[in-house]
Amino acid sequence: NNDLAYLDRAITHPPDYIYNGYSAVPVDQFRTDPDKFLIPSKVDIYNLDNLLQPIEYTAIIRDTFDKNRILDTLNFNTEVNPPLQGFQRRTLNINELDADKLDLTSDSIFLTMDFYISSGDTISEGVIDYRVNDTTSFDYALTNYFATDDGTAEFGLGLEQLDGQLAYMFVMEEPDIINRVDIHFPNIGRDQAGTAFSFRVWRRLTDNPDDLLFERQDMAITPITSFNEFQTITLSDIYVTDTFYVGYEQRTNALMAVGFEKKHDAGERIFYNVLGEWIPNTDYQGSLMIRPYFGDREPTGINEESVLKPKIYPNPTNGIIHVEGNFDRLTLYDLLGNVLIDTGESDDVIRFDLSSFK
Repeated sequence: NNDLAYLDRAITHPPDYIYNGYSAVPVDQFRTDPDKFLIPSKVDIYNLDNLLQPIEYTAIIRDTFDKNRILDTLNFNTEVNPPLQGFQRRTLNINELDADKLDLTSDSIFLTMDFYISSGDTISEGVIDYRVNDTTSFDYALTNYFATDDGTAEFGLGLEQLDGQLAYMFVMEEPDIINRVDIHFPNIGRDQAGTAFSFRVWRRLTDNPDDLLFERQDMAITPITSFNEFQTITLSDIYVTDTFYVGYEQRTNALMAVGFEKKHDAGERIFYNVLGEWIPNTDYQGSLMIRPYFGDREPTGINEESVLKPKIYPNPTNGIIHVEGNFDRLTLYDLLGNVLIDTGESDDVIRFDLSSFK
């Protein structure tokens, strides 16, 4: 039988991201400049019939936890023009979400896009329901973390080098504090549980120790019990501004793989170091399943200026601290009031070694 035509029009994958490069964005970052994050989404469709077929499509944004609450109608019975030809694939453009439809005073906003096509599909001979692939959905989050992945790893990406380092880049719209990072370590070819590594957060990828904001040594990958499960790494509060990097240095020559989602390309965020020099990734297209989480910047009763300038980190410390921000004078006393350190004004980052003090 050479008849390859089916009286079916199908959506081939869920809607793409509505945030530029992200499936999830911290609401504080989004609130700073919504227009910088919001982009039109896309969906691919496919005509499995050999004849031309008129199609209309609709895209609706709902509250994830209250599906009866429609927040925005992006498209309604929008005509596919020109009509879909036989055996033709087409990318459909979805209108951009209107940020004014969101309550940006909320701590978290969870959205679902429902997308469907009106294609005239029917049930074939009472057996095959060609309508089931005419509807799809995708979830998005405005909460307290960045995610460039869609939550599903198609692959694992990593290094096979003792002391090899891998870093993933993020860019902030305003300063904030990281207090947690989630990483998916899939079992690619082996059970990765127990694999040792040092977790790190960098300001810049250099040899300068001042650019290493945080390090936790003697860590190990924990066992996973389900697909796409994340390991949570709890951090002390780490103050970050503008660009920062999260990643690790591995303690094995075996492949230490991180979940890699291949549909959404964030390959320019990936950097690695195996010979003493940081190299940007140019070989692989996709997103690492690494998600930094952020805490409150502004404790109740304290204004933002007093919290953010200056900032002292890391806390706790193994002896090295950094003081960042504008100040006229910095003095360190012991519990008896003796002056241990006294320094003048600064508008940069100053590094202190306190390891010699009790």
